[in-house]
Amino acid sequence: SQLNANGRRPACSWALDRSLAILKEKGGVYDAPVLDRVGEFEKRRVERLEALRQAQRAQDEAEEQAAQERLFSRRRQRKADENSKGHPKRSVPFLDRLRDEAQAREQRLRQLRKATLMQYGVR
Repeated sequence: SQLNANGRRPACSWALDRSLAILKEKGGVYDAPVLDRVGEFEKRRVERLEALRQAQRAQDEAEEQAAQERLFSRRRQRKADENSKGHPKRSVPFLDRLRDEAQAREQRLRQLRKATLMQYGVR
């Protein structure tokens, strides 16, 4: 198998090497089932890595979106403050908190939905 940058075999090939070594000890017949099994191993590993990568990507996108959202809401707030200088709108803390919680909940749900879709490869 190939060497990677620092002159070592990539971690994935140890299983293959091990199987081949065992086969050599037994007389050097590379029978198909063992090689198939190693191939399965490899494929599963690659799939797992890909799934992890996708989950990470989804999380990054969600965080990015949240950051954008915060920026926009701050801008909106500033505009609203400038517009309502004449007559400050009475704020009801309880209702404000309810609204904020609802928005946070919706945001979380959106992120979860997106992550789930990404996990199953639906775009």
